This record gives sequence, C-alpha cells and structure tokens, in this order.
Amino acid sequence: MRSINQTAVFEFIRMNKHASRAVISSELLISLPSVVRIVDNLLERGFLRFSGEMENSGGRKRPLIELNYEQNIFMGVMLSANAINACIFDFSGNLIRSESFPFFADNLDRSLNVLYTVVEDLLATVKTYGGFFRGISVSVPGTVKHATGEVILAPSINWRDVPLKVLLKEHFDTAIIVENDATLAILAELWHGFGKQCFNLVLLEIGMGLGGGIIIDGVIYRGATDTAGEIGHIVFENKKFSSVQAMFGPAEMDIAGIGLAQKVRREKRAGLKGTENDIELVKKLFGAFYAGEEWTYPIIETFVDSLAMAVIAVDAIINPEIIVLRGVVADLARGLIVKIKDRIGAGIKLEISQVENFAEMLGGAVNLIYEALDYCCFRSMR
Repeated sequence: MRSINQTAVFEFIRMNKHASRAVISSELLISLPSVVRIVDNLLERGFLRFSGEMENSGGRKRPLIELNYEQNIFMGVMLSANAINACIFDFSGNLIRSESFPFFADNLDRSLNVLYTVVEDLLATVKTYGGFFRGISVSVPGTVKHATGEVILAPSINWRDVPLKVLLKEHFDTAIIVENDATLAILAELWHGFGKQCFNLVLLEIGMGLGGGIIIDGVIYRGATDTAGEIGHIVFENKKFSSVQAMFGPAEMDIAGIGLAQKVRREKRAGLKGTENDIELVKKLFGAFYAGEEWTYPIIETFVDSLAMAVIAVDAIINPEIIVLRGVVADLARGLIVKIKDRIGAGIKLEISQVENFAEMLGGAVNLIYEALDYCCFRSMR
C-alpha cells in the first residue's frame, strides 16, 4: 500500500508539474499525514524538491513541491549495429557528457571490453558532477529477458544468450537495467512525447529491424516470454510462413532497414558503389523516391502497404490511444505519413515521434526511477 500511495503522489506531482501537500491529499484522497510522510521521504532521497513558489489559493500559502530534475543523474548506453553510444544526463534530458565508440558485432569479448571501458570512463564524470546518481540503463536492439537482463536474441548486433546484466554487475556496483530498445523508447514517449496524457499506447521502432513497445493501462506489457511487440514477425502472406523462424521476421523484409537494403542491392542501380552499409542504402532509397526515380516505386509501395497493415493489426488487437513510429526508417518516411494514414483510415491515431534520438536513454532513466521507487500502477476494473 505504501508503494501504491508513493507512486500516486509522485505521478500527481509529475503530471501537474508542482503541487502542495494539502492539494495532493485532497485530490488523491490520501490522508494528509501520509502525504507528508511520503513527500518528506522523497525530498530526503532527492527525487523531489521545493520549487521556491507558494500556493496561491486565497488562504494559507503552502510551499509547492516539484520533481528534482537537475539533481537526478543517469547513464544511458545504447547498443546498435555500428556503435556503442553512451552519455551522462539529468532527468530533464540535459546532456552532461557523451561518448561514441565502434561496435564489433563479430567479436563479443571485444565489444564487452569496449562497453566496460566506456562505462568506467563516464562513471568518473559522475563522481565529479555530484547529484543523485540513479544507475545505468542499457538499450539492446533485440529480445531481452526482463527479470535477468539477459539478451536472448539481437540479430542486428549478432548477440544470442548474453547475460549482459550479470556481466555488468560483476564490474559495477550500481543499479543496472538492460532492456529492449523499443521498450525504453516507449517509456520516453510516455513521459516526454505523445504519450503524456495516455494510458494505452504502442510504439513501433523501425530501424534495421522492426520492434515495438506496448503500454497498457499505464504499465509496460512484455508478454509471457518478454517478446510482446516483436512486430517484425507478423506474417501477411502464406508463402512467408517458411521465414517465421528466421532471425529477422517476414514483415521486417518489407518494412525495416535490413529488408529495404536487400531490395536496393538487388536492383543493382547505377550510382551505387557496392560498399555502402545498409543504412546508407536505405537513405539512398528514400532520397531516390522523393526525387521521383521510378525504380523505387514498387519498393516504397510495398513498404507503405506493409506498414499500414502492421498498424491496423496492432490497433485491432490492442486499440491504443495512439500508435507512434520512430527510428531511422520512420524518420526517412516522414514524407509518406499521409499515404500511410490514408490506408489505415481516420479511426487510428498515428504519429511519428518527436522525441529525439535520445529516447532510449530517457526511457532508461524512467525505468531506473520506476525501479528505485517500486512503482505500482492500479486501475479499477469498473
């Protein structure tokens, strides 16, 4: 019960930017002594602070409480096919320091050693900066076992069955979370983007692969085996049943960067050097489409149709308040959003995320806050 009340108080302050203890008590129907105890505890632990303003309701003036954004410090690490990106930032998203290093997908030990070095280097910055350090979040482009932080399968970085959280815990004595990148991105969307006023939303992460994050009744939905949201494995045609066990799913071959790059290579177009990586090829594909090159039309039409079908399928099953697209391919497809919306109809709200590339790290900060505060969300069944 204490965790439920603490969550309610923290959420009320977050959603309203600031509030007095008396208003919190009145609005949440929690006794004033309980609210005072919760707020004092969160003030002492550095999660909240006095805003410096007073409540102006015509009666007794009471101090207003707000989230202590600048003094809560986090480290975010993002693994991708080509790089390890890491940064230190505060809860408002202000960047304190960032680093980027090459990622060696073909050499696990070498990649882990680079990761350890990056984290150790940034921790030195944390010690000189001050504030309340809440821990390290690592986003992975693949399936992660939430309870243990084990990377089950991450095709784009060539990882399988890597006990990443255990390995990091052996080196660093701090709170550590390891999560799927789309799960962290949707937490950033929930707190900082289109999901601010939502209880049910879905985020489709369209990068080299195609994944999804799901929030139902304000809570992350992971599924029975932590694989909920793996939209790339949806099958639209019976001839593609044979590929459902592949590392990349059949929908990814039409929607995600991995499949789009393969289609461009098969075209063997003039102007391609043959040395481009997948991201470069996908950028050239969309650039050529917007320039009116006809060879791109069938590829882009299939992309639009398949993405629209994926959105319709997600809406039919989950019926969220909004579906948000993000990722490098989603950014390239901004000029196609009207075409996609025409196909899905007016009943589905679809947007491209406005949260910057920092999203996985901001979402990691939210997750670390959830862990530190033992967040509990309950909704009435009525």
